[in-house]
Amino acid sequence: MLDEINYVIGYGLIKAEDVAEVIKKRPPKLHLILTGRGLAPAIAELADTITEMVPLKHAFDSGVKATKGIEF
Repeated sequence: MLDEINYVIGYGLIKAEDVAEVIKKRPPKLHLILTGRGLAPAIAELADTITEMVPLKHAFDSGVKATKGIEF
């Protein structure tokens, strides 16, 4: 699992092309999970599944403040 890797790519700390090469060279039975917003086209092209999560209802909308240990 490469948690929040898409943010790292978006900030320019790692090139999408370099991550794409790692994906291409992975063992056939290895499952990779990449998270974070801003999916680069080079990564999307190689993905088997892409999920975009969208909040339908959030406590913030009702004025509930962020909770330590949950949102930060």
